[in-house]
Amino acid sequence: MTEVTRATYDQVMFPCYKPADLVLVRGRKCRLYDSEGRSYLDFGGGIAVNSLGNAPKTVRKALKKQSARLVHVSNVFANDSTLKFAMEITKVTGFDRVFFTNSGAEANECALKLARRTAVDLYGEKKDEIISFAHSFHGRTFFTVSVGGQDKYSLGFGPRPGAITHLPFNDIKAFEKQISDRTCAVIFEPVQGEGGVLPVDPKFAKRVRELCDKHHALLIMDEVQTGCARSGTFFAYEQIGIQPDIVSTAKGIAGGYPIGCVLTSNDIAAHFKAGTHGSTFGGNPLGCAVGSAVVAKISKPEFMAKVMEKGKLLREELTRVNDELHVFSAVRGMGLLDGCELIPELRSRLGDIQKAALEAGLIILTAGGTTIRLCPPLIIKKKELKEGVAILHRVLLPFAMEAEALKRAEALKAQEEKAQKAVKAPSAKKPAEKAAAEKKTAEKKAAAPKAAPARRVTQKAAQKPAAAAQAKTAAPVKTEAAKPAPAKKAAVKAPAAAKTAAPAPKTTAAKPKAAPAAASKAPAEAPKAAPAAAAPEKVASAPKPAAPAVKPASEVKPAVLKTPA
Repeated sequence: MTEVTRATYDQVMFPCYKPADLVLVRGRKCRLYDSEGRSYLDFGGGIAVNSLGNAPKTVRKALKKQSARLVHVSNVFANDSTLKFAMEITKVTGFDRVFFTNSGAEANECALKLARRTAVDLYGEKKDEIISFAHSFHGRTFFTVSVGGQDKYSLGFGPRPGAITHLPFNDIKAFEKQISDRTCAVIFEPVQGEGGVLPVDPKFAKRVRELCDKHHALLIMDEVQTGCARSGTFFAYEQIGIQPDIVSTAKGIAGGYPIGCVLTSNDIAAHFKAGTHGSTFGGNPLGCAVGSAVVAKISKPEFMAKVMEKGKLLREELTRVNDELHVFSAVRGMGLLDGCELIPELRSRLGDIQKAALEAGLIILTAGGTTIRLCPPLIIKKKELKEGVAILHRVLLPFAMEAEALKRAEALKAQEEKAQKAVKAPSAKKPAEKAAAEKKTAEKKAAAPKAAPARRVTQKAAQKPAAAAQAKTAAPVKTEAAKPAPAKKAAVKAPAAAKTAAPAPKTTAAKPKAAPAAASKAPAEAPKAAPAAAAPEKVASAPKPAAPAVKPASEVKPAVLKTPA
């Protein structure tokens, strides 16, 4: 027997995937086992494929029975197994016709080709636009990957098919603006699985249906992941309240065996003729036998009711975890297809969370780069759901602590930045504003009364240039020795000059050494005045001595003015 390890993958397989560092060897119901004997609780379900669990008895029994009779004959012939399944699936879904494929991508390829062919037959080649939506995923063929709304899957392969328009999902206004008589088809998923488990808004879906009817465009519902009881009804669109023209499905329809199909009406199916479309393996007897056995179980009302009930329980348990850890910004889904969108602080750790869960014995999936995707087998028990959520809780705990630390650090950083801005704010004034503020401050200081310092005024001090310069700021007043009355007025006006010049001390006419008020009254004429020695003569000729050039004590701060003894 050939021994293989995880390294074997890197040696012989195309590097299209990055599988986990283990090799699975067997599975039973909701458990998987690797080559080392480790057990894993399966919350991935083979990406919503293993509807009846891993290696279910229903599938094994159907395979064994049919493989002993007829495995493959090609579509050159009809066979009983394929015809039986065709009758069963159309009866369960209410459609008239079915085309079998091997995968979801093939099913969507067929659906899109059928829509284009119908439009060409009825309205001509100019009616060719296909409208799809951002974050959608419709398969990996060149046509379907181009219709899908994720460039990362379609870029790098040269020119893509034309007449494909991508719009924001659930945006009614954008859709109303775009759709026209040129539109031949609109395709969307009831829940965008690969895009992040994003459910369609029922109002949006109904408006799309209305406008498709108005513009004679076909509505294609991609139920590859949501179909076959995954949502709690056989198709998810049943819960929205609309009827599509074409439905594609696959994944869970045969419980793990590769098969898909397209369903539509007699009128639309009639636009395909012999040779228009085909598939070598599509609808092979073995696959259809398995499909019949699986659909017989999952289409029962009681089975789907349990799926709905368990899906509700799963979301409740996930919400309870989030109430404690605060790691999800949203918990959403339909039936047993659920998504937990991580908070911004943890989105870069999505892959690490998936790896940590695997190491803890839980298989989970990711979607949209931000979301944990959970789609366990539809047969999972409630206690297994709680067990899986408990494991996820333990896994998320250290990540929750990490997120909390990041939040605190960001809050502290924001506070520091705010404080720094507050400190820098005064210096951020414009130069003009700053100058105006300084001028206003200077004016206030100049207007405030100042007490005269107690000192003598000498002839030398009177001759100082500074005194003359300061005196220029005072209101000029003429002085005359023959007119004592104006000298008295000058004594009142003098304080204006006293603000900048040395105040005159109290003096009398008999003491020539003191500066008389008349002398202090005429600072503006100081440069032209007689020498300081002549000042006493002018004062002596005055009939009365001038009042001191200071304000009354009630108006200024107390100051001692000395006069000569």
